[in-house]
Amino acid sequence: LLVGVFGFFHGHAHGGEIGGAGELGYAAGFVAATALLHAAGVLIGYGAKVGLGPETRRGEIATRFLGGVTALCGLALMAA
Repeated sequence: LLVGVFGFFHGHAHGGEIGGAGELGYAAGFVAATALLHAAGVLIGYGAKVGLGPETRRGEIATRFLGGVTALCGLALMAA
């Protein structure tokens, strides 16, 4: 129930961003940006696991570090 409530308001916030962009153009850009963000996340995760060697903990540490950087960026956006 709590996730549903937050999801509702999250969707409402994105709907409020449409402004004068028009629904179709906004939706196309939103879908494209979401796909690119997901692809970047998958590539970074895959690169951290395979590229840095699964036999070491470097990939896990790199992934956690990038997650922390992402969280800090989110906090900075909230403060702005």
